[in-house]
Amino acid sequence: MRPAALLAVSGAVLVGGLALSYAGTQAATAGLQTGAGVLGAGESLTVAADLDPAVSASGVYAVRDVGGGGVDIVVRVTGPGGSAVLAGGEAAHRGASSVEERFAISGAGGHALVVENAGEATAEVIAAIGYLPGDEVLVYASAGSYVIVAGMAALAATVVLYAVRRARAS
Repeated sequence: MRPAALLAVSGAVLVGGLALSYAGTQAATAGLQTGAGVLGAGESLTVAADLDPAVSASGVYAVRDVGGGGVDIVVRVTGPGGSAVLAGGEAAHRGASSVEERFAISGAGGHALVVENAGEATAEVIAAIGYLPGDEVLVYASAGSYVIVAGMAALAATVVLYAVRRARAS
């Protein structure tokens, strides 16, 4: 195969992998409600979502420290009527840069993710709550990464083929 044709094929595989990765990520995050904020000591951020166990019995929440230094946070998830969803009522995370946990959706209605800054430093966080994506969506989302790797391998093979042919010619 000619290097130009191999380059075109590897480029097409890379573009296809990027598109698959993007579409998979969009599908995986479609049911999430998000919020962001800068929290001083003792301040909290609330993200609300309407969840129903008839749609999915499992929910997920995620909190990410945008500042990157790790924060001390307390997380609470409440269900309809303000009932505690997490075991023990809340989860404390010390020095966390990213937290993602699953929970059972026991009743239909408004759920809230409350993220409280338990540390002294200011915390810049992004928080999300929603349905846990199904396994097929997660496979679809991660398949794009494998296709990208295959495209990069084909691109590397193209470079090697071109270098060998060029060395033979001289």
